[in-house]
Amino acid sequence: MIAGPSEVLEIADDSANPKFIASDLLSQAEHGNDSQVILCTTSKNLGEKVIDEINIQTENLDRKEFVNKSLENSFVIIFENIIEAIEFSNLYAPEHLLMNFKNAKSKISNIQDAGFSIHRTIFTGKCWRLCIRNKSFTCNIWICKINWWSFS
Repeated sequence: MIAGPSEVLEIADDSANPKFIASDLLSQAEHGNDSQVILCTTSKNLGEKVIDEINIQTENLDRKEFVNKSLENSFVIIFENIIEAIEFSNLYAPEHLLMNFKNAKSKISNIQDAGFSIHRTIFTGKCWRLCIRNKSFTCNIWICKINWWSFS
């Protein structure tokens, strides 16, 4: 079965790798025209680098027409601090939440409304990318039967 629309929200600080963030966001953007990807960051510089990297990586994708459409619905938001980004995430309640910043595990208790249904996931840490995590579970996306997964 081909995946349908998806959404991911990634919270990142200046310690995150823009190439990896772009890959995370694109792995969900290619699911369909109405997918949405959001980067919440405390670094304007990181946001700009991620946008540049998304443009570079998109050129190599087979499904770039889907990606370009979904990117029209997507955005980068610059926050003063990680707590403000988490508060936004709680209001948005994304299907997939990536916490890609220093000491991310220490902020899990601040997450109130993301990834808590059977189809939703929360990942922390910098080692594994969302596209690898999803594909490693099954051929499409693994539907977890517990509340969340945390990798570091």
